[in-house]
Amino acid sequence: MKHFVIPLFFATLCSTLLLAQPRRVIDLAGTWEIAEGSMERAPGRFDHTVSVPGLADMAVPPFQSVGVKEVTDTLREAFWYRRTFAIKGRIPEVTRLKVHKAMYGTRVYLNGHLVGDHMPGFTPGYFNVRPYLRGEGKPNELVIRVGAARSAIPGKYMDGQDYEKIRYIPGIYDALTSV
Repeated sequence: MKHFVIPLFFATLCSTLLLAQPRRVIDLAGTWEIAEGSMERAPGRFDHTVSVPGLADMAVPPFQSVGVKEVTDTLREAFWYRRTFAIKGRIPEVTRLKVHKAMYGTRVYLNGHLVGDHMPGFTPGYFNVRPYLRGEGKPNELVIRVGAARSAIPGKYMDGQDYEKIRYIPGIYDALTSV
């Protein structure tokens, strides 16, 4: 099995040297628009802002009873985050969005296209955004949906259940980058 490691490493090293292009990372942290709504459809209006990384209870103006299950279930199913950004120049051949950590379940849309889902909240989600990304300084609209409560996560995934907790606050709580 050792004989596969050297050729793979050599091929990776050669392709990196031949391309000789530095890796670009776009930090998408900052102020985002946020709205509450259903799991299936993005809201028509985004009337609040929130810091990413951060949690939905940090929104301005604040949402009512974020993370309180008995109240949350009657108010909303999900939180929707939105922001625009531009990419200078051409789009690289490999372009990924990395949502480092988000609760509860991540669904990503770029420029109106569904990119994908990532359910676990304690591991990063990687999304191939290249097919939908616009370069040359054109605007891109990124929308990310997270569930409003632990109930948004299918039973086969870890959801952070802890009997001592009384609030389970959703949000994009770690870095967000495009590579």
